[in-house]
Amino acid sequence: FQQKFRNLLKGLAGPVPDGVDLPAVVLISGSGGMGKTLLLRRLDDIARLEPAFNGLSQSLWLDWRGGCEKFAGFAGPLDETGGEALLEALYTAAVRAWDGRFVETYRQMQAGRADLLLRVEKLVVRNERSDLSALRTATPAMLARVLQAGLSGDGKMAKTLQSAGLYAEADQADRLPEVLTDRLQRVLRPDQIELLRDPALALAHALGQGMRQAAAQRPLLVFLDPMERVERAGETLYELMLAAGPQVVWLLAGRTRLSQPEPMSRAVGLPEVLSKNLIDYVVPPLERGQVRDLLQEAAPGYDFSAKDVEQIADFSQGIPMAVVLLAGLFQKGAALADVGWKQGMVLPSEEVLHRVVDRTLTMVVADEDRPGLFALALAGEDMEALRAMLVGLYGADADTGRFMDRVS
Repeated sequence: FQQKFRNLLKGLAGPVPDGVDLPAVVLISGSGGMGKTLLLRRLDDIARLEPAFNGLSQSLWLDWRGGCEKFAGFAGPLDETGGEALLEALYTAAVRAWDGRFVETYRQMQAGRADLLLRVEKLVVRNERSDLSALRTATPAMLARVLQAGLSGDGKMAKTLQSAGLYAEADQADRLPEVLTDRLQRVLRPDQIELLRDPALALAHALGQGMRQAAAQRPLLVFLDPMERVERAGETLYELMLAAGPQVVWLLAGRTRLSQPEPMSRAVGLPEVLSKNLIDYVVPPLERGQVRDLLQEAAPGYDFSAKDVEQIADFSQGIPMAVVLLAGLFQKGAALADVGWKQGMVLPSEEVLHRVVDRTLTMVVADEDRPGLFALALAGEDMEALRAMLVGLYGADADTGRFMDRVS
């Protein structure tokens, strides 16, 4: 795998072949604790430190596990992380890396969109027409959502109004998209309407063009870890990748194999057009010999027998993080029986279990949903019992359907 990455870097050193305009993509997938982040950092080390590639490329890192609060739009529930939040995080990283160069068009488009919403607010919200009365109390953020639904013609206007806290009779909601489109087409240019209709797409193209300019000076490696944070922003990400061009390499790590997502996954699978220059790697569990080596590295003062190694390999399921956690317990004086080897069965101790599970849940389940997740485990298939427990946890307004969507 690492040699394939080296070959990819060698290709970046030369001119882009005629007719080639697609980026390279590196996908790293595997269960929590398998070492995906360490592997990403190993690739970064190869690109930065190996003599053959020293100075060849530049990099942008987004590691949300290290502090999501640094990026606007990443502090809320996971299912609300959308394309615009992803773009804003990448823009912030790019400003830090390039002092604002190359991404001025994106910044101007964001500012222009804000001005455009204020202009539309005067045209629509303050309008006396009865067929626009549902929008009179709309804030700019509410109006942005309504405009996207209305101009896209997705048939979800009534639902959008309700989720934005706005009210309209059914027939008024049905007419609103046509009324909005007619009203705005009289006063706005097509590109302005497109920015209101699908801002994430327009902004992705603008940011992608800036990244293309930066990569023309020196090839760019973009690291996104873990991908769970932005699975629902997949379409925006893929548009950005296409706009950024062939001198940008995208390195994505996560539990979902984006080239072949599970049918029930909420991830947007990698489109075929982006699979033409793809390195797709699934991190395998550690083998017995690798478990032994990692134990000796993590707990150099502990004498592990061959049977110890075999039992730990079974217990850890070959997950590197679990092996390291166990090694730490042994260094503190714990015996194998203390951490889970009982009656010939591997039973995880509370300390190891909670630390591994907490790491797994960090980027998958929002903190406020964790009590509900335990309720789901208790309820099994009894949805009435689950609904009652969620009301007890979150109050009478608890929405079982949205909760299930978030933790599915």
